Amino acid sequence: MTEPADVIWKSKGGITPTDSEIEHVVRRRISKIAITVLSIFAGVGIALALIYIMYAVVHNGHVMIKDEWPIMTCAIIIGCILLDVYVLIHIGDLQTGVQPEPLHRDICLASTGLLIFGFTFFYGGMTVKL
Repeated sequence: MTEPADVIWKSKGGITPTDSEIEHVVRRRISKIAITVLSIFAGVGIALALIYIMYAVVHNGHVMIKDEWPIMTCAIIIGCILLDVYVLIHIGDLQTGVQPEPLHRDICLASTGLLIFGFTFFYGGMTVKL
């Protein structure tokens, strides 16, 4: 092979190819419609849960409310609210495109806590009521 290196590697741009693969990261986003629908569902869920808690507090003497363990019901609803807030935080993260960086470490810790406590309250309350 008597040809120069730039002729031999012409198909690779005139230089020798790299010996490892190059990873290209492509950021993808969820559509605005999906973000809006998820936000509306989470907001409506939080509003309905708060309305039910207020109704249970106002009508706490009613037989139906007394028989359904109102404290466990409130624990389940608080768990649902925490999980909805967790969803809203992640929707906001998807919408803004914020990456987990050292500056956003507190948001990451808070959202993890919301997931853990929301799941615990929800499923723990459901298990106790069974």
